[in-house]
Amino acid sequence: MVTLVLMGGATTLIGLLPTYESAGVSISYAIGAILGGAFAPMIAQALLDATGGTPAIAVYLIGMCAVALVAVSLTRNRTGIDLSIGNQAERRSGARSSTSARCRPRSAHRTVPRLRRPPPALSRAILAS
Repeated sequence: MVTLVLMGGATTLIGLLPTYESAGVSISYAIGAILGGAFAPMIAQALLDATGGTPAIAVYLIGMCAVALVAVSLTRNRTGIDLSIGNQAERRSGARSSTSARCRPRSAHRTVPRLRRPPPALSRAILAS
């Protein structure tokens, strides 16, 4: 569960900031993950000791999820914005670039090669061993 939460956090934070401002995100994200990950078990143990049951821990987790939901809902939608450094400088000056991702021909986009299946003889040899 913790891995699922931590996997998407860094990319979300970097996507919120322009490219030249996102250099310090990794340090602040790591410190936040350490502090949040360090105190959550201690808070859960204190709640368990104070109440003698796990419903208080569930309420704590629901509260933290609500805080995260509010934080994510308040973020700006940056879908479709070119985050490259050169494009931000051009956007501030009012100039337009002819090399932006929207102006490039389809053939200029990088394509991912398809994976090929191994020959049937190799597949049978692997299955036989």
